[in-house]
Amino acid sequence: MPEDFSRDELIDLFIIELVNLLKKLDVKDSFSLVGHSWSPPGLRRLILTNSLASVDLWNQSNAQLIQAFPPSVQEGLIAGIFLGMTNPPQFFAALQEFHAVHGCTIKPFPPEYIYTLEQVFGLYGNPTVAAAGILQKESEDHRDESRKRWSIIDRLPQIRVPTFVINGRKDH
Repeated sequence: MPEDFSRDELIDLFIIELVNLLKKLDVKDSFSLVGHSWSPPGLRRLILTNSLASVDLWNQSNAQLIQAFPPSVQEGLIAGIFLGMTNPPQFFAALQEFHAVHGCTIKPFPPEYIYTLEQVFGLYGNPTVAAAGILQKESEDHRDESRKRWSIIDRLPQIRVPTFVINGRKDH
């Protein structure tokens, strides 16, 4: 995704693509949507799964969860998150340990889960989307800084449809 998209352009693009998908699937009105509050008219219910309300609160929560791991896992995660993935194999190994407790608790990991992690965080992975403002080196770029401060908490009262929130106790 081009980096020069503004937040409003990204929201508009999301809505355009969602409308296209609904047309393709012949969904005309009265639908439920999992995961996003950006929607065209007709949204009847909203289901939020494992969504963060604020990057700051999410980071605080992850920092607490990371403290329960051995030093090698902590170092791998912290280096990957705050130093810009300078050692992808170390980060990937630590991430798998973290996800075994706070991501996917199925043992062993399903092949599809490993495949997804490898596509993003593996040696030849592309962490662009996952790294958008969260798993990124410190930057002077204004968009990066605003993403690091992102919060929806003050806008929650604007949700006007019944909303079901799902989040597990051990989820990160």
